Amino acid sequence: SNKSHTNPYATDAPRLYDSQGQYRGRLSNNPYEPDSVANPYGQYGNPYSPNSINNPYGAGNPYNPNPIYVVPSR
Repeated sequence: SNKSHTNPYATDAPRLYDSQGQYRGRLSNNPYEPDSVANPYGQYGNPYSPNSINNPYGAGNPYNPNPIYVVPSR
């Protein structure tokens, strides 16, 4: 499906937001999509970016007071 997070070619992958409404990228397996959490060079997939859920000291911190929510595509 083009809305599946497991499809690397999905064109409408689910979006991630924190509890403050800040966009945290797309839940996509595509390492070339700029907003994908699987893109190690993008701001949402880079493990050193403060906006990335892959950063254990940034948005991906398990003690972060702003939990991450998945918003499915319509």
